[in-house]
Amino acid sequence: MGPDIKPRPVAEDPHGAEFTTHYLDPKTTRAVFQLPCGLVRDGQVLRDAHIREMTGVEEELLAGKGPVADRLNRVMANCLVEISGLKGSLQLVMELPMIDRLFLLIAVRRVSLGDRYSMRAKCPHDGCGAEHDYAINLGTLALSEMADPLQREFVDVLPSGTPFRWHVMTGKDEAWVGAATKKLKGEGPLTIGLLCRLDELNGSPLEKDPVKMREAIATVGKLSFRDRNYLRNTFKKHEGDIDTDLEFTCQTCADDFKSELAVAAKDFFFPSEER
Repeated sequence: MGPDIKPRPVAEDPHGAEFTTHYLDPKTTRAVFQLPCGLVRDGQVLRDAHIREMTGVEEELLAGKGPVADRLNRVMANCLVEISGLKGSLQLVMELPMIDRLFLLIAVRRVSLGDRYSMRAKCPHDGCGAEHDYAINLGTLALSEMADPLQREFVDVLPSGTPFRWHVMTGKDEAWVGAATKKLKGEGPLTIGLLCRLDELNGSPLEKDPVKMREAIATVGKLSFRDRNYLRNTFKKHEGDIDTDLEFTCQTCADDFKSELAVAAKDFFFPSEER
């Protein structure tokens, strides 16, 4: 285990603090970001992601038809110039851990449109329900990095005493989740989310072939609630995290509440106007 890394400060400021209108110096359309996890090559962790601004090509991809995940992958691949000398490509993007991919998507937006993101959030408390606009600084989202970025495979034991082996989730696993969800017509999404990382349970490999995966899904589905929560917490502990649960204070009733930053929402890349 590596050293504990404290998360960065929360990114929300409902009172409209001073934000950069653009992340970049006006003379450049590129920036370098440190990926939370990175890629492992020959015992080294490669984390310097060079990102360029989106063009009309990426805009058309975002506005196009077809699966959203596929279009976002293509946008990230196009805008990823390199990672520590490795030329950006779709294959490279699909190798990235899930947290890196979310980070990369936000980085593309920051390079293209700036740190400042305006979003509307609704107070969930009974008797209020007021909606207000809030200004978010994307550059300060709370980020927890991997404890040991060189380790991508793990062995552990569930509270029930069942040993398991798992790996850090990547873009390839996300693609498998999409295919499995489609194959099963939306059946068991939470179990599929666990299975995509699991390689072995109680000494037996878990079959993920689309034709044979139902047995593995049934096996993971029969795990106790305690075991399943242990899996989720273990994944999060070792994979790192970007906190997209933003904290707000309602401007009507003054109560605090949380709202999710929806990076796949249309206005994340296509803000209708500056609120």
